[in-house]
Amino acid sequence: MFGYVAAAIGIAMVGKTVWMIDDWGRDLTQNDAEWSDASDDQSQRPLRLEASTEDVEAAIHQWVDGESKWAVVEATDQAAGPPMAIQQLGGQQSSGQQVGGQQANSLRRLHLTRTTPLFRFVDDIWVDVLPLDDSDSRSDSDSGTQVLVNARSQSRVGKGDLGQNPRNLKALRDGMLASGLRPVR
Repeated sequence: MFGYVAAAIGIAMVGKTVWMIDDWGRDLTQNDAEWSDASDDQSQRPLRLEASTEDVEAAIHQWVDGESKWAVVEATDQAAGPPMAIQQLGGQQSSGQQVGGQQANSLRRLHLTRTTPLFRFVDDIWVDVLPLDDSDSRSDSDSGTQVLVNARSQSRVGKGDLGQNPRNLKALRDGMLASGLRPVR
């Protein structure tokens, strides 16, 4: 009897794993995901938000505080913006250089982690928040500050992530938008 129960639990776990995989070619061979303008999936693209850097950071902290598997490791100002955010604006990476009308050193980076419940694997998530220049990013109808938010998630162990890193980024996006941050239309 015990053997049947163990087999049923094993089959259920394998079935759930197979059910969660969205892209068999990607999910078994990659252990990272990044928002990109070239992505076909809208939930995997960088966000332009009508908010300040401080508002975005506060919204992320508030959302993470309500999620038991997530934690904020640190938040830092970057002296020279990392390629992840600068590439989205077509700028060059160098200290103090103009990027989208702003100094590259105005970028804010948050380091988050997400821990899986069963095996306690840790994924690192980096969120870059880059303020955009008023003249480049706003139309006549917009009146608030805008930021570009980009994110990257990477597993610490393993060759494939079974789709967890794209799910981390989707959960982050959903959490930010649920907190009341407005995307630029």
